[in-house]
Amino acid sequence: MKIITNYFFGIVRILLGLIFILASFDKIAFPDQFMSSILAYNVLPISLVPIIGYSLPWIELFVGVFLVVGLFTKETALVASVLLFVFIVVLATAVARGIDMDCGCFGSMPLLEGINFPGAILRDVILFVLACLLWRKQNIFSLIGIRAINEKGFTKNSTSRS
Repeated sequence: MKIITNYFFGIVRILLGLIFILASFDKIAFPDQFMSSILAYNVLPISLVPIIGYSLPWIELFVGVFLVVGLFTKETALVASVLLFVFIVVLATAVARGIDMDCGCFGSMPLLEGINFPGAILRDVILFVLACLLWRKQNIFSLIGIRAINEKGFTKNSTSRS
């Protein structure tokens, strides 16, 4: 059962990382479009929009790469959880205020356009739960987990960590 759990969290870590990487590409390539989406939510002062518009996609990219590679998994999963929580709050406030637009979550990628806000909130809640679970679990398939196993060897103690 332990090996299945480790594989599950390894797959979750990689998939979550790939989603963050995918979400960053279009925003990095077209920052003006992303900043227009940020403005449409009307939750930030205009002076902060460029700061968020240029930095958030790079943060998403680094979070994604760190998760895929397995570097600083717990810390990166925590950052992913915080980002997803903020995304959920922003999307929920847009729904509450009756804003009807493309969420801008993945830029203008053709396969991911047109997801309504409730669908985007549901997606982000699922990702948030997975990121929180990943944060709570040290996966042996991350670089940190591999290093810990190499330092301790395959002993009963090193494989019984939670």
